[in-house]
Amino acid sequence: MKASPDPRVWRNWARTATATPARWCLPRSEAEISAAVKDAALAGLTVRALGSGHSFTAAAATSGVALDLSGWTGIVAADTRTGLVTVRSGTTLRALGAELAGLGLALANLGDIDVQTVAGALSTGTHGTGARLGGLATQIESLELVLADGSVVTCSASSRPELFGAARIGLGALGVITTVTLRCVPSFTLQADERPVPVEEVLEQFDALAAANDHVEFYWFPYGRQALVKRNNRPASSGAVPGAAGSVPPAMPRWRRFWEFELMENAAFGTLCRLGRARPRLIPALNRFASAALSSRSYTDASHRVFVTPRRVRFTESEYAVPRESLGHVIAELRRAVPRLADPVTRPPTTSGSRPPTAASPPTSRSTSTPGCPTGRTSTGSSPSWPRWQAARTGGRCTRSTPDGSARSTPASTTSAGSAPRSIPKAGSAIPT
Repeated sequence: MKASPDPRVWRNWARTATATPARWCLPRSEAEISAAVKDAALAGLTVRALGSGHSFTAAAATSGVALDLSGWTGIVAADTRTGLVTVRSGTTLRALGAELAGLGLALANLGDIDVQTVAGALSTGTHGTGARLGGLATQIESLELVLADGSVVTCSASSRPELFGAARIGLGALGVITTVTLRCVPSFTLQADERPVPVEEVLEQFDALAAANDHVEFYWFPYGRQALVKRNNRPASSGAVPGAAGSVPPAMPRWRRFWEFELMENAAFGTLCRLGRARPRLIPALNRFASAALSSRSYTDASHRVFVTPRRVRFTESEYAVPRESLGHVIAELRRAVPRLADPVTRPPTTSGSRPPTAASPPTSRSTSTPGCPTGRTSTGSSPSWPRWQAARTGGRCTRSTPDGSARSTPASTTSAGSAPRSIPKAGSAIPT
């Protein structure tokens, strides 16, 4: 493989970071990845491995060598007896989910976006929900990396454990991840239940909800009274789906999936955001309308289809980690802060939870909620009000995880996870080396 000069401009998904690499490489083997790293070192250039660019930061921006991993994809090996599956690092989570389903396997937990590459999602700390379940980093058996000198190493909990512990959420700083061996589980379905609930009621019951359900999160519309509570449970789980009365909800028909996820949650919501951006004074009223229009739905489907939600409306997001017991205080302060913001906010916050993954992850030693501040580019004016908000009086200091000076202003999202406040860029798939 020969690296070629190319004037192409790299952009991340959110369009908040750009770069013009001196060279672009499209490796199709581990040997070519190693050679590209060695050549870059000889030329005195830095290397950034590119995934799908879903990090909101400039983690993959480089004026050196852009290592495009889109040609390095697919499952290398799979043992359906042990559940161990080795996958190339450029494989997207969407493609991986489909391939695993064909093998009768699945990942135990996923975030709600699947366009990231495996290495990118892993390196930037992608997490899902569930107080008893960890993020992607907790599902890793071993990693193979190309280090800065071009050498190839394998690490795991028993072989080079310090490298393994750091590289699982390493932002690519320790090398280019070439393959990931995952601990998968047998395929399973999830029963999804989504319904509007008054915000005060959600906050009062959040600990109980987290304990009673496999996965729980909620979206709060800043100017409305309702939150959309989403609960996902395995059919055999002790966590009951409200309203199910012991019955299993059917799969969602294809026409309704299109109506709910494409038309309502993307086309209609995108229109609402664009209208709010054009007329910021309308945002509170539009937000209240969206909150009042929330409806209930229950359905059952394969896990990788329930975990994930299509995202067509571009946005950026900063996540903050606070002790979970401070969640109510954080949301209360957010609710007081919203009317005082210079720019109205449109996109609703979320709150979810997962077990602490690694030392480099936001949660490392105690139950943690991570209010994230989405800043939708289609939503409002030009100054980023949410990033200026700091919840310093909630019992745990909030630290910005994905600063973005060009962001449009929208609201916070919250994730309840299992540990101490730390800060890393939000999940993405463009990773540095």
